[in-house]
Amino acid sequence: MTMNRVRVSLTGFTGAPGLTTLMLGSGITNVAPILAFFNSLTNVMPNGLQAAVPSSGDQINETNGQITGTWIGSGGGTASSIAAAAAYSGSSGAVIDWLTPLIVAGRRVQGRTFVVPLTGVSYQSDGTLASTTITTIQNAANTLIAALAGELKVFSRPTATRTGAAATVIAARVPDIAAVLRSRRN
Repeated sequence: MTMNRVRVSLTGFTGAPGLTTLMLGSGITNVAPILAFFNSLTNVMPNGLQAAVPSSGDQINETNGQITGTWIGSGGGTASSIAAAAAYSGSSGAVIDWLTPLIVAGRRVQGRTFVVPLTGVSYQSDGTLASTTITTIQNAANTLIAALAGELKVFSRPTATRTGAAATVIAARVPDIAAVLRSRRN
């Protein structure tokens, strides 16, 4: 079985480019829900930030992690920040935990998407996320899960002792912490 990989490029901010990778079921080629997801975050992204959602990408074999081909679809485009120009931290933001029911090697498979950077007003005076920011991101994640109807996946990579697996995302959680992006591989 294959998955469709969508690599969203983030530009227009100090520290750019950024990359957000999302995995979809093999039959999903309309990425409009992903563009809508990023459009719903434009008020918490710093001024100038753009998220480019492509309408094509690689197909990945879920058992061995190898690229098996490409997919071409529709619904791509660019989401641009609508926030006013203001100070922000280029290396911190929020994290979305993508929750799945699949257990592999005694652990529940869970994915993460970092929403970095965020506007300065996305934080409270104690350094945690503002409740309105958490609500905005949580609503965007919930809407994405619903729009993709069981086709948003988390990839459990293969190891020397087991094959890989695609886990279906059933829920999302946005913890009330300022997540720090230490590298572009997070």
